[in-house]
Amino acid sequence: MKLDSSYINCYKCYEEIGFHPRFLRKKSDSIPNKQSVYNEKEHYVYLAYFGKSNIKVGTAYCDRLNDRLTEQGARAALLIKKCINVYEASKLEQFIHHEFKVQDKVLTKKNIDNKIFI
Repeated sequence: MKLDSSYINCYKCYEEIGFHPRFLRKKSDSIPNKQSVYNEKEHYVYLAYFGKSNIKVGTAYCDRLNDRLTEQGARAALLIKKCINVYEASKLEQFIHHEFKVQDKVLTKKNIDNKIFI
């Protein structure tokens, strides 16, 4: 399945390793092996600050955390937990999103509008 390039935040991972966000909610025996290996790697759960009270909760593969925050335009971030895999990270992300009403998406335009350019 080809990922539409409008998923700009996920597209780089898709191109590099075949990552597709739809695999986060699937059983590991029903996804490609390359994706399954990726899903079992450690991931961070973080809060990212974008200015003007815009905060989101997110997850990132440990080796891509800084790239992920830069791609999203975060001005600051707080690491919540290093999780054993993407499934644990995704559960914690959704818990924070629902329990504390922290957004789990920030539109790219909103990120750019709140970014300070020097």
